[in-house]
Amino acid sequence: MGDLAQAMVSLARAAERRRGARATLVDATDTIAMAIREQLRSGDAVEVDRYQKPKTAEATPSGTSPATPETAEYEAVRVSYIKGGAGAGQDALARDLAIFGVSDSQILILRVTGWKDEWKPHIATMDERQAFVYEVDSVIKAFARNLTTQAATYEATVKKATKLVPR
Repeated sequence: MGDLAQAMVSLARAAERRRGARATLVDATDTIAMAIREQLRSGDAVEVDRYQKPKTAEATPSGTSPATPETAEYEAVRVSYIKGGAGAGQDALARDLAIFGVSDSQILILRVTGWKDEWKPHIATMDERQAFVYEVDSVIKAFARNLTTQAATYEATVKKATKLVPR
């Protein structure tokens, strides 16, 4: 009976560690995603190389994993949702159809402004959050390149426009 009690205690500790790690991962990825989102306009998007989780023999019955796209698309989005009977909305970061930065407690409907109705966004899963952690450096660099390019384009256009303004 002592072995069973020790096994139960060990199981309870492992479950608590997993709950704590899960909560920390959710909080950390949402915090990082929102820090990125604050620098962007809705609709800004980049593609980065998709993180490929190490394959295991049990991935599929044949031992091979199903084909996945080679890139992941990140987009700055505006999300509207119904939570607890009241409508709300906020900025978020999307990785494909996964949404970061929105709490999932009691969300009934989740919609992304500008997305087709048949696209079904969802709160990021733990696997998607893990992939985000491995992709985030590339995401930040890709958005920085886009913003730098846009700034240079706007600055060049402003110079041309100021030459056209009569003085």
